[in-house]
Amino acid sequence: LGVQVAQLTDQMAEFLGIPGREGVLILETLATTPAEAAGLQAGDVILSVNGQAVSSPSELIRSLSEGENEIEIAREKVVSNLQVILGGDELASDDALEM
Repeated sequence: LGVQVAQLTDQMAEFLGIPGREGVLILETLATTPAEAAGLQAGDVILSVNGQAVSSPSELIRSLSEGENEIEIAREKVVSNLQVILGGDELASDDALEM
């Protein structure tokens, strides 16, 4: 995917206005990755992938699949969906998701 993430704490969720207080906070989006191409940014909170709620970095990894993925994010207290396309190389790479 190409992001550094952290588990969202209750305090961070409250500050960011995250509904349900679950998600994974993007700390950094790496250059020239599927995440950057999709428009994911530091400060975004990933709420779900392909309709499956995400509450930890390991759940994020498990929910991603090769091909098109619909990622629900919260950015500046607005929830929206982005499409991220992953190929086999990204999923196999050690750099696909940094924690």
